[in-house]
Amino acid sequence: MSLGKNIYTLRKEKGYSQEELAHKCNVSRQAVSKWEADEVMPDTNNLLALSKIFQITIDELLENEVHTAKPDTFDKSVRLVRKHWAKIGYYLIYTGIGALVFYFLSKAMMSSFLGPELMYGDLFADIPNPTLDFFNIMSAFVLIFGIGLLVAGFILVVYDYQKNKKK
Repeated sequence: MSLGKNIYTLRKEKGYSQEELAHKCNVSRQAVSKWEADEVMPDTNNLLALSKIFQITIDELLENEVHTAKPDTFDKSVRLVRKHWAKIGYYLIYTGIGALVFYFLSKAMMSSFLGPELMYGDLFADIPNPTLDFFNIMSAFVLIFGIGLLVAGFILVVYDYQKNKKK
Protein backbone atom coordinates (compact mmCIF):
# COMPACT_ATOMS: atom_id res chain seq x y z
CA MET A 1 0.00 0.00 0.00
CA SER A 2 1.32 3.47 -0.87
CA LEU A 3 1.90 6.28 1.59
CA GLY A 4 -1.15 8.11 0.27
CA LYS A 5 -3.37 5.09 0.80
CA ASN A 6 -1.92 4.65 4.28
CA ILE A 7 -2.76 8.27 5.13
CA TYR A 8 -6.27 7.84 3.70
CA THR A 9 -6.85 4.59 5.63
CA LEU A 10 -5.56 6.00 8.90
CA ARG A 11 -7.54 9.22 8.46
CA LYS A 12 -10.76 7.27 7.87
CA GLU A 13 -9.99 4.97 10.81
CA LYS A 14 -9.70 7.98 13.12
CA GLY A 15 -12.84 9.52 11.64
CA TYR A 16 -11.19 12.73 10.45
CA SER A 17 -12.18 14.65 7.35
CA GLN A 18 -9.44 15.93 5.05
CA GLU A 19 -10.09 19.40 6.44
CA GLU A 20 -9.73 18.25 10.06
CA LEU A 21 -6.47 16.45 9.28
CA ALA A 22 -5.21 19.48 7.38
CA HIS A 23 -5.99 21.71 10.36
CA LYS A 24 -4.10 19.36 12.70
CA CYS A 25 -1.07 19.39 10.37
CA ASN A 26 -1.29 23.16 9.64
CA VAL A 27 -1.62 22.59 5.91
CA SER A 28 -4.41 23.10 3.39
CA ARG A 29 -7.06 20.51 2.65
CA GLN A 30 -5.69 20.34 -0.90
CA ALA A 31 -2.30 19.28 0.48
CA VAL A 32 -3.90 16.35 2.29
CA SER A 33 -5.80 15.47 -0.88
CA LYS A 34 -2.54 15.45 -2.86
CA TRP A 35 -0.85 13.27 -0.22
CA GLU A 36 -3.67 10.75 -0.40
CA ALA A 37 -3.59 10.75 -4.21
CA ASP A 38 0.19 10.16 -4.09
CA GLU A 39 0.76 13.34 -6.12
CA VAL A 40 2.99 14.86 -3.44
CA MET A 41 4.84 13.34 -0.51
CA PRO A 42 4.56 15.12 2.85
CA ASP A 43 7.77 16.73 4.09
CA THR A 44 9.50 15.46 7.23
CA ASN A 45 7.69 17.88 9.53
CA ASN A 46 4.35 16.73 8.18
CA LEU A 47 5.36 13.07 8.44
CA LEU A 48 6.22 13.68 12.08
CA ALA A 49 2.88 15.44 12.64
CA LEU A 50 1.00 12.60 10.93
CA SER A 51 2.75 9.99 13.04
CA LYS A 52 1.75 11.86 16.21
CA ILE A 53 -1.83 12.33 15.06
CA PHE A 54 -2.23 8.67 14.10
CA GLN A 55 -0.16 7.52 17.08
CA ILE A 56 2.19 5.39 15.00
CA THR A 57 5.86 5.62 14.07
CA ILE A 58 7.04 7.20 10.84
CA ASP A 59 8.30 3.77 9.77
CA GLU A 60 4.82 2.34 10.21
CA LEU A 61 3.38 5.23 8.22
CA LEU A 62 5.82 4.64 5.36
CA GLU A 63 5.46 0.83 5.32
CA ASN A 64 3.65 -0.87 2.48
CA GLU A 65 0.99 -2.28 4.80
CA VAL A 66 -0.76 -0.39 7.54
CA HIS A 67 -2.27 -2.65 10.15
CA THR A 68 -5.52 -0.95 10.94
CA ALA A 69 -7.66 -1.72 13.90
CA LYS A 70 -11.39 -1.38 14.08
CA PRO A 71 -12.40 2.21 14.71
CA ASP A 72 -12.51 2.90 18.39
CA THR A 73 -16.13 3.67 19.16
CA PHE A 74 -15.15 5.36 22.41
CA ASP A 75 -13.01 7.90 20.53
CA LYS A 76 -15.87 8.57 18.12
CA SER A 77 -18.28 9.03 21.03
CA VAL A 78 -15.92 11.45 22.77
CA ARG A 79 -15.51 13.47 19.56
CA LEU A 80 -19.28 13.53 19.07
CA VAL A 81 -19.89 14.71 22.64
CA ARG A 82 -17.20 17.39 22.36
CA LYS A 83 -18.82 18.65 19.19
CA HIS A 84 -22.24 18.99 20.86
CA TRP A 85 -21.55 20.14 24.47
CA ALA A 86 -24.20 22.86 24.45
CA LYS A 87 -26.91 20.71 22.91
CA ILE A 88 -26.33 17.97 25.48
CA GLY A 89 -26.29 20.62 28.21
CA TYR A 90 -29.67 21.97 27.13
CA TYR A 91 -31.16 18.46 27.05
CA LEU A 92 -29.90 17.90 30.59
CA ILE A 93 -31.38 21.21 31.71
CA TYR A 94 -34.77 20.39 30.17
CA THR A 95 -34.76 16.94 31.75
CA GLY A 96 -33.80 18.43 35.12
CA ILE A 97 -36.62 20.98 34.89
CA GLY A 98 -39.01 18.15 34.03
CA ALA A 99 -37.87 16.16 37.06
CA LEU A 100 -38.30 19.18 39.34
CA VAL A 101 -41.78 19.89 37.97
CA PHE A 102 -42.66 16.24 38.57
CA TYR A 103 -41.29 16.52 42.12
CA PHE A 104 -43.28 19.62 43.02
CA LEU A 105 -46.49 18.32 41.45
CA SER A 106 -46.15 15.01 43.25
CA LYS A 107 -45.49 16.78 46.57
CA ALA A 108 -48.61 18.93 46.05
CA MET A 109 -50.76 15.87 45.38
CA MET A 110 -49.17 13.61 47.99
CA SER A 111 -51.32 14.65 50.93
CA SER A 112 -54.56 14.02 49.08
CA PHE A 113 -53.46 10.61 47.74
CA LEU A 114 -51.36 9.17 50.53
CA GLY A 115 -52.39 11.01 53.70
CA PRO A 116 -52.50 8.80 56.83
CA GLU A 117 -56.14 9.55 57.53
CA LEU A 118 -57.12 8.34 54.07
CA MET A 119 -55.10 5.16 54.30
CA TYR A 120 -55.93 3.98 57.83
CA GLY A 121 -58.64 6.28 59.18
CA ASP A 122 -58.48 8.38 62.35
CA LEU A 123 -58.12 5.33 64.58
CA PHE A 124 -54.71 4.42 63.14
CA ALA A 125 -53.34 7.92 62.46
CA ASP A 126 -50.31 7.33 64.75
CA ILE A 127 -49.11 4.26 62.79
CA PRO A 128 -46.40 5.10 60.23
CA ASN A 129 -47.52 4.78 56.65
CA PRO A 130 -45.01 2.60 54.72
CA THR A 131 -46.36 3.80 51.39
CA LEU A 132 -45.79 7.39 52.44
CA ASP A 133 -42.20 6.56 53.52
CA PHE A 134 -41.46 4.97 50.14
CA PHE A 135 -43.01 7.95 48.38
CA ASN A 136 -40.84 10.37 50.38
CA ILE A 137 -37.70 8.42 49.51
CA MET A 138 -38.57 8.33 45.81
CA SER A 139 -39.52 12.02 45.72
CA ALA A 140 -36.21 12.93 47.42
CA PHE A 141 -34.40 10.90 44.76
CA VAL A 142 -36.28 12.74 41.98
CA LEU A 143 -35.41 16.09 43.59
CA ILE A 144 -31.70 15.25 43.85
CA PHE A 145 -31.68 13.78 40.34
CA GLY A 146 -33.37 16.88 38.90
CA ILE A 147 -30.98 19.27 40.62
CA GLY A 148 -28.02 17.16 39.48
CA LEU A 149 -29.21 17.27 35.87
CA LEU A 150 -29.70 21.04 36.04
CA VAL A 151 -26.22 21.60 37.44
CA ALA A 152 -24.60 19.26 34.87
CA GLY A 153 -26.50 20.96 32.05
CA PHE A 154 -25.48 24.43 33.15
CA ILE A 155 -21.85 23.34 33.46
CA LEU A 156 -21.84 21.95 29.91
CA VAL A 157 -23.51 25.05 28.46
CA VAL A 158 -21.12 27.41 30.24
CA TYR A 159 -18.14 25.25 29.22
CA ASP A 160 -19.23 25.33 25.58
CA TYR A 161 -19.78 29.09 25.75
CA GLN A 162 -16.29 29.62 27.20
CA LYS A 163 -14.72 27.28 24.66
CA ASN A 164 -16.37 29.08 21.73
CA LYS A 165 -15.55 32.48 23.21
CA LYS A 166 -11.82 31.66 23.10
CA LYS A 167 -11.98 30.82 19.38
